[in-house]
Amino acid sequence: MSKKIHIAIAEDHTMFRETLSNYLIEHGRFRMVIQASNGQDLLEQLKKKTVDIILLDLDMPIMDGRETLKILHVDHPQIGVIILSMHLSKGHVYKYISGGADAYLCKDGDPEMLINAIQSVYKQGIHIDENFTYEMLKEIVDEKFNPPQVVINDPLTAREQEILKLVCEELQNCEIGEKLGISPRTVENHRRTIKVKTGARNMIGLLRYAVQNKLIDLI
Repeated sequence: MSKKIHIAIAEDHTMFRETLSNYLIEHGRFRMVIQASNGQDLLEQLKKKTVDIILLDLDMPIMDGRETLKILHVDHPQIGVIILSMHLSKGHVYKYISGGADAYLCKDGDPEMLINAIQSVYKQGIHIDENFTYEMLKEIVDEKFNPPQVVINDPLTAREQEILKLVCEELQNCEIGEKLGISPRTVENHRRTIKVKTGARNMIGLLRYAVQNKLIDLI
């Protein structure tokens, strides 16, 4: 790879940020362009500097990674964003990929995984950890490059919005039914209608719709 990949890091822990920065510089394929201690600092520096990839911590003061991702998704869609977090679950990955991130990595993972993720996002626009299942990989990649299209012009009812929020919390039909006082069969019927209205093909499609329409927020 002849061209160095220009990197920005937004991370409030100075030691972790500088250690990671030095590691990437020593690797030889990357140029560290921005080191920021919070999202606001990052956005200010992006007004003057150009980067290819942003490594974004979620928990930062002043402006955290959640709010920063929303702004990056709108104002800098051409920049690849890799979330760095201590919390790793299918729900988190679904939500942040739906919200505009291109990869989601656990901070205590193998450093070589970060190298692979940066190169994958730079070349292909997405990176999914190999530890996730094939079904999850397929859903995320499918929705990343083929986002759902709303096939009918009919907004979700209040009940459908309520069910969609619970679906996005990864509750099963029986759990949703018990919470709302309706049968699992009724929940399933609502889920089918929600998929038709949103054009979603799977869970990440539903999450994308919910995030974009402000029915749920990034956690």
